[in-house]
Formats: sequence, C-alpha cells, structure tokens
Amino acid sequence: MAIGLENETYLADSWEETAALAAPLKERFRSMAADVDAWTARAEPSCERLRRGSFFDRAA
Repeated sequence: MAIGLENETYLADSWEETAALAAPLKERFRSMAADVDAWTARAEPSCERLRRGSFFDRAA
C-alpha cells in the first residue's frame, strides 16, 4: 500500500491534493486511518516548503 511510503514520499504536488487523497483512503481502509493521518502529518511541512519554492529546509 502506498501509504506505507516513508522518507517524504508523497503522491501529490500540494497539501490540498494530499488531503483529498487521504480522505477516501481513510474511508476505504478504516483500519489504516491512523497511518493515513501520520502520512498526511508528515506531508504538510514538505508541501509548505515546496509551496515556498524549495523542497529542502534551508538554514537561516
């Protein structure tokens, strides 16, 4: 299952797309809802960095 992907591997280009993907996964695979929530929690900071123009964190 793709939700098992680690190390900042996501299936969408934005936070909104990630959230849209997560909702039906949680509905279809209810026993994996906590995993889906953890996956989206990991995705949010990466999506924000990408939105700002860099996938990688930059030292201040």
